[in-house]
Amino acid sequence: MAISARKFSELVERIAPLSCAYDWDNSGLTLYQHDHVERVFVCLDITPETLQEAAERGCDTVLSHHPLLFSAQKKFSCAAPVDQLFLQAVRAGFNLYAAHTSYDCAPGGLNEHLAKLLGLEERRSLVAQNWDEQGEMASGIGVIGAYEAALSPAEFAEKVKKALDLPVLRMADSGRKIRRVACVGGAGSEFLAEAAKAGADAFLTGEVKHNYYAEAQVLGMTLVEAGHYDTEKIFVRAMREGLQNAQNELNSKIEVMCPQRKKRSYEFC
Repeated sequence: MAISARKFSELVERIAPLSCAYDWDNSGLTLYQHDHVERVFVCLDITPETLQEAAERGCDTVLSHHPLLFSAQKKFSCAAPVDQLFLQAVRAGFNLYAAHTSYDCAPGGLNEHLAKLLGLEERRSLVAQNWDEQGEMASGIGVIGAYEAALSPAEFAEKVKKALDLPVLRMADSGRKIRRVACVGGAGSEFLAEAAKAGADAFLTGEVKHNYYAEAQVLGMTLVEAGHYDTEKIFVRAMREGLQNAQNELNSKIEVMCPQRKKRSYEFC
């Protein structure tokens, strides 16, 4: 049963409220072409392959984690790769919705799912951003949690590889046991110092700039770089489950589809 684009936005925002998003971000309905939402394709990134699969499966709306356009644009050119994708979405008649930092920072959002996948207990937000009228945290970035028994850095690396189905990762080994771990999916290396202040023995994120490896050595922390894609690929499953739960609460029925052809945009050689 189809719902309106406004109703669909409300559905997503029960899981990923726009009030949780950063000001620089472009979460929300980024392309509105019609008011008939019935078949939704959920993906991490908008690529030629995801748009093609969404079209082949008869979808009318694409819900991605990363927005295709981050800022206002005055001109579009078929010679620019991102513009090509946007125009492809327009020609296909898709609505586009992005749940980016609105989901990253939402309570129970992407980083909570990442921490659960890593097996962390005693989980709490790493950096609180906003509070509600009752003084409860309304949004925050990252999660810090703990293991019941401490692990060596090598044991922790193996746990991460198994949890994220990774053949390899990059790690700066502190040489000390790890019990408390902070994690921020995607590009979160700037939160390394916050992780140290919170008492983390290790910090895991998707992308790490070179200087943060040196900073980790000074802080005496193990730093793990597990890949932007691999720390956020859980978005698809988590968002699909969240939408299903929200639909049950609102007595709504739309079909939510996940990619059948999932792959990284790069290979390990």
